[in-house]
Amino acid sequence: MALEDSKEVRNQAVDLVTVMLFLIVLAIVVYFATAFFAVLGVSRLSGLKEALNSNAALTIGLPSAAVGAFGVVALLLHSFPPEKAEGVVKLKFFGAEFTGPAGPITLWLACFLSFVAAIKTLHL
Repeated sequence: MALEDSKEVRNQAVDLVTVMLFLIVLAIVVYFATAFFAVLGVSRLSGLKEALNSNAALTIGLPSAAVGAFGVVALLLHSFPPEKAEGVVKLKFFGAEFTGPAGPITLWLACFLSFVAAIKTLHL
């Protein structure tokens, strides 16, 4: 009985992640479409065009880094699931151990911060 409940919870979690990823990708597509039309010169979006031209790393790079980090974590969790059906994700480094929800959150934060550091380093 507990194994069936665990599978049902896992399926619901996968469905929730799928819906969240779809909504995030939809929001990013709408954002980039709006930015594209602003760059083309739609008069109502002139304020956005000025913001994009003034600091593209902030307005385009950071949202892309957040989505990219989520994609990396979701891909890793899908490709390398926990060993047990009811298992938790464990992340150990530098003497610290993160289990349960803290594992993927810490992994996302590490990916996001590495993307931000790369944007900061490459942005002139």
